[in-house]
Amino acid sequence: MIRLLSVCIAVDRRLAAWIVTLGVLQGLLLPGFMLATGSLVGALSSGRSPTVPLVVVGVVFTGRRLLDPVSAELSAMLMRRVDESLSERVMGAMATPPGLSHVEDPVVLNAAVQAEGALTGATPGGAAAYLGFFIKGRVAAAAALLIVASYRPLLVPLLVLAYVLAFRFTRWHWYQVAQVMHGGTEALRRSFYLRTLALTPTVSKEIRVFGLAGWLSGDTAAAGWPSCTTCGRHDGKVGFGSLAWRCCWLRSRLSRSASWPGTPQGEGSASAKQSP
Repeated sequence: MIRLLSVCIAVDRRLAAWIVTLGVLQGLLLPGFMLATGSLVGALSSGRSPTVPLVVVGVVFTGRRLLDPVSAELSAMLMRRVDESLSERVMGAMATPPGLSHVEDPVVLNAAVQAEGALTGATPGGAAAYLGFFIKGRVAAAAALLIVASYRPLLVPLLVLAYVLAFRFTRWHWYQVAQVMHGGTEALRRSFYLRTLALTPTVSKEIRVFGLAGWLSGDTAAAGWPSCTTCGRHDGKVGFGSLAWRCCWLRSRLSRSASWPGTPQGEGSASAKQSP
């Protein structure tokens, strides 16, 4: 989270400061609401006046409901600015060197795709959008531990240990998912390109007219299959199994496109040449 915070500060210091401040306030309001609710219950059970605890509960509840949409909008703004900043950096890195050899280099293309999240749909700005959520959770957890420590100090080490174990397992899991995606970027990028060729109406029409379905569904389409099956074996809970199934479905569609009824290949090619 420290690296994420440093990136957000580098992009927009003022906006990041607002999000951090709101995250801290939201994290304090959650245990504060629990304490106020307990105070209200205690006042009612002991016969004391519930006016002050009830007012505190109402203020804390209203504050939480007001801060949530404000934090969400600020996080969305930060997400767009982080993505914009990263896109400008990628464009500068691609446009600065002279020549076009680096533009056609698969290593450079894979790095650009990974940086912008074109294959996974998850951009660095999406992580920045969760900055306030992360801070809110950390502050609320620390405040909750302080509350527990006030009456059961021995429970605090056990809770911290359980959190550390769960966090390490979750982090390891998502790290493995990221490694699989980044390790198969080249094959997945090629598979995405072939999918675009087959399912985009204008492009698929040209493939049918010029009789390229057999070529596209052969060795070229098979190039992306190993990466899909590898991803499916690593983790079937994140949608990679469905990705492999879609690759198989795509190959069957390409194979059937060669036998679609319509204009013969020779006449289609001639009409395509004559069309403006």
